[in-house]
Amino acid sequence: MSSAEQKPSDMDRELKIDTVEHLEKAPQTEDEKLAREPSLNSLSITRSWWDNRKAIAVATFVNFAAFEYGLDQGTVNGFQAMPGFLMVFGYADPNLPGGFGISTKVQQLITSLVALGMLVSSFLAGPLMLWLGRRAGISIGCLLAIVSTTVQIAVSNAAGLYAGRLILGLAKGFLLTGAYLYMQEVMPASLRTLNYTIFIFWVNFGNLVGSIINNETSVKLDRSSYRTPLGVLYIMAVILPIGFWFLPESPRFLALKGNREGATKALRWLRG
Repeated sequence: MSSAEQKPSDMDRELKIDTVEHLEKAPQTEDEKLAREPSLNSLSITRSWWDNRKAIAVATFVNFAAFEYGLDQGTVNGFQAMPGFLMVFGYADPNLPGGFGISTKVQQLITSLVALGMLVSSFLAGPLMLWLGRRAGISIGCLLAIVSTTVQIAVSNAAGLYAGRLILGLAKGFLLTGAYLYMQEVMPASLRTLNYTIFIFWVNFGNLVGSIINNETSVKLDRSSYRTPLGVLYIMAVILPIGFWFLPESPRFLALKGNREGATKALRWLRG
């Protein structure tokens, strides 16, 4: 046999190298095999709104949390001028139109305490939702909204009103952070602009509804003039937790917790 015949060809050496590299890259453990399964990657994500109609419906529902933010903006400035509110939290002054006024300190605290509550809860929402989940964080926001609304309706002194406004700020932080985080993890990338549009729609719609309700109740001369607009906040705070019983947790959150099967099931439901 000649020396040329004994020497392996370049093609044989390349084939051997490719085979070794393939074996080295092959999954060695069960976790690696699961990671390469097509269960998650095989889910088609299309640009069609109709194909993603379930995700869009979920976005419309979850972003309802922003309705509370807009509603409060539309009502809080209006009912501060209502006689029923001024009789309780203002002061009598016959030289003013309507015979009542309100101090700038009260007006400033009514607004700034909400902002303070949102600042605090925005920092707390992230770690808490990483621990309990996105749905739990939104539900906590709804519970705080119910408490804050009840306090604002029931109290008849400035200290109680301040407490209610601070709690409302805490609720807003959880609601807005939770809703936006949940939907960013659920919506297909091609529809996240639509998700933001729906979010802004609910803010503006809440603002409009608040202004209309204020206009209708401003003619009343008792405490119902401002209690009625506040009471509308209960609608969102009750509907959202009930609806979340029928929605899956964020697939990303489930995957972070090691629940690959649950993440796959949730994603298939949302994309179905």
